[in-house]
Amino acid sequence: MIEARSLTKRYGAKSAVDNLTFAVKPGIVTGFLGPNGSGKSTTMRLILGLDAPTAGAALIGGVPFRQLTHPARTVGALLDAKSLHPGRSARANLLSLARLSGLPSRRVDEVLGLVGLQEVAGKRSGGFSLGMGQRLGIAAALLGDPQVLMLDEPVNGLDPEGVLWIRQLIRGWAAEGRTVFVSSHLMSEMALTADHLVIIGQGRLLADMSLQAFVNQYSTGHVAIRCAPEDTARLIPALAAAGGNAQPQPGGALRVTGMEAHQISELAHAQGIRLLELAPQQASLEEAYMAMTQQAVEYRAAPVPGQPMPGQQMPGQPMPGAPGPGQYPQQQAPAPAAAPQGYPAQPGYGGQPGYGGQPGYGAQPGYGMQQPGAYPPPPQQPGAPNYGYPQAQPPQPQQSAPAYPYAGPKSEG
Repeated sequence: MIEARSLTKRYGAKSAVDNLTFAVKPGIVTGFLGPNGSGKSTTMRLILGLDAPTAGAALIGGVPFRQLTHPARTVGALLDAKSLHPGRSARANLLSLARLSGLPSRRVDEVLGLVGLQEVAGKRSGGFSLGMGQRLGIAAALLGDPQVLMLDEPVNGLDPEGVLWIRQLIRGWAAEGRTVFVSSHLMSEMALTADHLVIIGQGRLLADMSLQAFVNQYSTGHVAIRCAPEDTARLIPALAAAGGNAQPQPGGALRVTGMEAHQISELAHAQGIRLLELAPQQASLEEAYMAMTQQAVEYRAAPVPGQPMPGQQMPGQPMPGAPGPGQYPQQQAPAPAAAPQGYPAQPGYGGQPGYGGQPGYGAQPGYGMQQPGAYPPPPQQPGAPNYGYPQAQPPQPQQSAPAYPYAGPKSEG
């Protein structure tokens, strides 16, 4: 079992891990989740004794990692698959680890076969693809047949066959009564693998509960129903009177919250309405995770145009705390510059207003449109009509520069 007791790690004024307390129990897969920069990797390093905590303790089997009698046979960990020597072969890398840990050489061939690298065991690991390097890192973690397995992003770079294999491996490891602690950002994969979740944000514990309890608590399920169009108008007010909230969806369906599927079925039957569809919809782990951690995100990307980010408003809707109508004086866009006399003003690029409500590209026609006003008028001959532009003047002869006497080369010194 893994235990964190008031675990704290500070780097100067920055608290990477802040008073974490949780337990990873054997026999189940515990997922370790959190946004980037939340302290997951630091926590794993503290558990493995790679960093010393500022306060608190991290224990494996009741003792710190450095006090384990046989660390390699107790804990297997994958934090960075690139930590193995790139100039050595896959087998040589594992063989050196086996000798340092007092493990038999035959175990090297066993784990190479387990991860599917037996055919490339003699090749240098520096030439491996991302997925092959990940398999080698997992082989190193399994080398001592440990009772505790800690994996950070284990499916990184794996193909679909490899993802399925590592999922089955992790589930099988836990089924044998071992302790499995897995960190990942792939919510869909974690939903298929984990039984329990430990979630942190900005170094602090946010949740420590079963996966199903977490989804139920931090998400809102709904029931999708569909009936004949003439019955929809009768069903919506009936659902509202019973405490439900029905929102029309594209295609004629209704999204109902606040009522269970059996309650909706009984209500529709009492109203003489035949339901064509009645489907309870459970929110995903990703939806629950995003709803729960939106305030703990430290590095938030810019929103995609037209798509809301978690915790943000849709474009065109006021943000909380934004000034309301009339609170500030209305900003007026500057008036466009007048077109030259004799030429009508032309629309901007594509006929659309420019950035910030200004006329596009100086009130000129779009690209490639040779229209009056697009370019300055060509030079006119003296005496020819110029349509409102100043009369062109003939070029004046240039005066030659005054000559200066040659003073000879400049002396040095």
